[in-house]
Amino acid sequence: MNNQLNQFGISQKSGAINCVMDVSIWQGLYIELDTACRVRDCKGALAARLDDAVNTAGIELAHLLAEPPAWAAEDFPILEGQALDLAFRGRAGTRLHTRGWLERLPGGWSLWLLDVSDQVERARAQERRLRLLDHGAELGRRLRLARNTDRDTLLDEFLEGLVLRLAIPGAGVLVAQADRRWRLARRFVQPRAPAFPDERALQRLPGLVDNAPRSVRLDATGDLWLVPHGGRDGVEAYLVCHAGTAETSDLTREDWMRLVDGVVAPWLQHLRDETRREEDERNACLQDMLGSGWWEYCSQTGRYLLGPCLGDALGVAGESEVDWPALVHPADRDEFRVRLADVAAAGGQFVQALRLSVAGSWRWFRLSARAQRQRVIGFAVDIDDIKANEAVAAAATARLESLVDSAPAIIYVQHCEEGVLRPEFFSASLEVVLGWTLAELCERSLLSLVHEDDRDIFLKRTRRLLREGKASCHYRMRDRHGGYHWILDEAKMLRDDYGRPLEAVGLYLDVTEAREAAERVRQSEERYRLLVEDSPSMICRYRPDLSLSFANRPLLDYLGCPPELVGSLSLVDYLSDEQCEAFRRRIAALTPEQPLCTAEIRVQLPGHEHAWWLWAERGVFDCAGRLVEIQAVGRDDTELHRSRQQLHQSAKMATLGTMATGIAHEISQPLNVMRAALMNLLKRVENGGLTDEYLAAKLERIEGQVQRAARIVNHMRGFGRRSEIEWQRFRPRAAIEGAVALICEDMQQQGIRLELELAELPEVCGHADQLEQVLINLLVNARDALLERKAREPTLQPWVRLGAGAREGRVRVEVQDNAGGIEPELLERVFDPFFTTKPVGQGTGLGLSVSYGIIRQMGGELTARNESSGACFSVDLPAG
Repeated sequence: MNNQLNQFGISQKSGAINCVMDVSIWQGLYIELDTACRVRDCKGALAARLDDAVNTAGIELAHLLAEPPAWAAEDFPILEGQALDLAFRGRAGTRLHTRGWLERLPGGWSLWLLDVSDQVERARAQERRLRLLDHGAELGRRLRLARNTDRDTLLDEFLEGLVLRLAIPGAGVLVAQADRRWRLARRFVQPRAPAFPDERALQRLPGLVDNAPRSVRLDATGDLWLVPHGGRDGVEAYLVCHAGTAETSDLTREDWMRLVDGVVAPWLQHLRDETRREEDERNACLQDMLGSGWWEYCSQTGRYLLGPCLGDALGVAGESEVDWPALVHPADRDEFRVRLADVAAAGGQFVQALRLSVAGSWRWFRLSARAQRQRVIGFAVDIDDIKANEAVAAAATARLESLVDSAPAIIYVQHCEEGVLRPEFFSASLEVVLGWTLAELCERSLLSLVHEDDRDIFLKRTRRLLREGKASCHYRMRDRHGGYHWILDEAKMLRDDYGRPLEAVGLYLDVTEAREAAERVRQSEERYRLLVEDSPSMICRYRPDLSLSFANRPLLDYLGCPPELVGSLSLVDYLSDEQCEAFRRRIAALTPEQPLCTAEIRVQLPGHEHAWWLWAERGVFDCAGRLVEIQAVGRDDTELHRSRQQLHQSAKMATLGTMATGIAHEISQPLNVMRAALMNLLKRVENGGLTDEYLAAKLERIEGQVQRAARIVNHMRGFGRRSEIEWQRFRPRAAIEGAVALICEDMQQQGIRLELELAELPEVCGHADQLEQVLINLLVNARDALLERKAREPTLQPWVRLGAGAREGRVRVEVQDNAGGIEPELLERVFDPFFTTKPVGQGTGLGLSVSYGIIRQMGGELTARNESSGACFSVDLPAG
């Protein structure tokens, strides 16, 4: 058979089964199929670019294709020798586009395919390009025919179509403004896309782009694709979109320019039309509001034309011809005619303020005129109000000049020439304050009058004034007599329309007395600061939540904290819960009327035992009466507190010593009972009459007496123990009963009747054992006084009355006797330390003094008075 060339130019045996080509060196793709269209073999250079699934023997051809074919296996005989286009699934999600032919094999078919992916991609790119250009052309046509109100909607539609077709995050149109800034007029951003750059960030882009599309990087926003649209005055707008797909799209730079010009140009024309329409409306509105308008004079015909707004303002609206000079005030008419004739003849322009007749009265107008060919065109503005204001301003200026000349401040003006400030005006106060005249200052440099230590300040003031436009500083300036004045210099730079400095306007204020007063205040503050820091007392300020805002060095030393951490300190960290609660109660009780309080507080210092401070607080309130801060002064009373505790304990032991006889008798009674019971038991044993019932009864009696003695001993042990550190809430009745239990037996032995009148009592704060100690002291003193009087009066029936009750939030306990009372001249001294009325060798003179201190610490009061029968001591304590 003869060899033939197929449509691809490949040599092929006509009607033969085997191809002359070697499959092993085939640069395309060779696939061998069975009759069911399953793959039997796959070879060629393109086989490595197929999906991994192609290596599986027996897979159907359709599973390898990315797009289903339009034929089936039954169509192979018809398709033999024809060109076939197949798209295969490639590696990593790619597609492999091929074109080839089909050949018959024994028991199957073979596909000979070549790679045509680049041709397919070019065709698709051309199709996408045409669709984009058609999209832009259609939107441009619609924009040219659309109403002005639809322009933004159509531009948004264009941007949306562009974003969706290019698969980019967003796009927008940047438009040039009259102030040389750029405005982001419209934009479209896909949902959940990265943020589009804001208008402020986009200001830098136009300076980075010429008249051709290009990619620009904008900080963290990434690369942006910019396409300019030019106009008569340069670039008028930019299309801004995210780069990437946009930059590498199917459009050429010329396509981008044509696409943007076709859409943005009609959109900008709509924008200009609207701007022009709004400007015409504004001009008409302003002319109407200002009573102004245009006028025209024709030099050939001598006719005057007035604009509608000006005609309305002058009351000549609707008249075809207006005798303009007749409306001008006679005093201004000649000047107007001459100026108008000169401009009409020689050209040029003029401006004149004159009075025109309006509704029978004269009003000031400013006329501006300019020659243009055979006409003179002008504009008239009603300035009657301005003229009236000028008259008022002139009068005010005269008054101000008089005030300036007499003011204590020196007002000045300095002219700026090439960065040098030269004196131009100084008010008359200059000579009053410094003794200089303006002429003298013009002959010398102001810098020469400034104190040599302040000249750097003066020079910096000048540079700042030129750079920033305003300056304020203090420096010393020499007067005519050689003395120096502290001057407050406040200046502002006035500039022309181009920002160039013209003159500096400011004032000199003599603040010598204020500076000297401020220096005295500073020295005073320094003295007080040293006084606070070097004070041996602890001084601080803290907020109602106990967080410190200030602490002096002694307090910081106690707390073991450096000064820079004072803002993070809180007293709560050094107080127990009970002490914190006591602080809050005291703070809550502070008022603007009663801002002071004093307390003894217990503090847990780092690395130390408990410390006791005497703490004086003062509340600081705002104008609304709200507590802002607490100022406190403290003194370390730890040693004094410990001495006081030791004194209390010693007094307690002394009290126990004075009651030793009574207590011994109290204990001896149960011992005697137990001894008698044991004697009776021994007799029964000797007589042989001891029964179990008798033995049990005696033993129970002995057990009862043992418990009685144990209670006395336990009470003595508890009473003699040191008091707790923290205060506790307790019922005062228990302390009263404890004191009575220790002394009642002794009083009974001495023939003294003890009367109790106890009501229900609320709780109080403090130490129960210390209140018991106070009551024992009072009862012992009453006993001693009664025994002394009975020794003088044997017929006396001694008694002591102990009463307790509560009223108006306070608890009162009274101890009264019939010993005759205390000498009136001694009544005020009974609580003094070491004062006693007992004979020498009896008593220490500390009992009542210690008791007085205990009650005062508990927030109460211990008082003494004489009743008809004798002395009465009262203990008043706050409840709760």
